[in-house]
Amino acid sequence: MSNYILEQLYVENKDNNLVIFVGLEISRYYSNLPEVFPDWEMLIDKLKEGLNIDFNKNKDYLRIAQIFEDKYGRKELNNILIELFPEHVNPGKLHELLFEVKPAHIITTNYDSLIEKALEGSYKKLQYQVLKKDQDFPYALKYSKWKNFLQNIKSNIANC
Repeated sequence: MSNYILEQLYVENKDNNLVIFVGLEISRYYSNLPEVFPDWEMLIDKLKEGLNIDFNKNKDYLRIAQIFEDKYGRKELNNILIELFPEHVNPGKLHELLFEVKPAHIITTNYDSLIEKALEGSYKKLQYQVLKKDQDFPYALKYSKWKNFLQNIKSNIANC
C-alpha cells in the first residue's frame, strides 16, 4: 500500500470520516471456528439442493437465492441461513481490532453477529450505535446523539 493511501486513511480517521466495510471473510478466517462459515458457493449449493433446475453454468448467485425464496418463502431461506451461520461461534481478535482503529462507521454484509458480539464485549460499545435496519441509518445520521455506527446491511440471523 502506498504512503499516499496510508496518509489519506490517517487523515480520514483523524477527521472521523473513516468507514470500514467488512465482508464474510473476516468471519470465515478470523472467528474461533472459521470452518463453520460457508462461502457464497457453499451457500448457493445448499439452496440448489431444494431446486430442480440445472444451475451448472449459472453463476448468478443472487438470482438463485431469489428463485429459492420465491419457491419456498423467506422463512425457509432464513432457516437455511440459521443452519449455516451458527450463533455459538465467538468473534476473533480481528473482529475486536476493528474498533481499536476507531472508524466513524463500520458497515457489514455479514449474516452472522460476530462484529456485534465483539462490540458488546468491548469498552467501545458506548461509542457505537448498532443499526439493525437499513431505514435506521438516515434517521441516525440526523437525530442520533451517537457519532459512530455499526450498520449491518443484511442484518444478522438474530433479526430474521
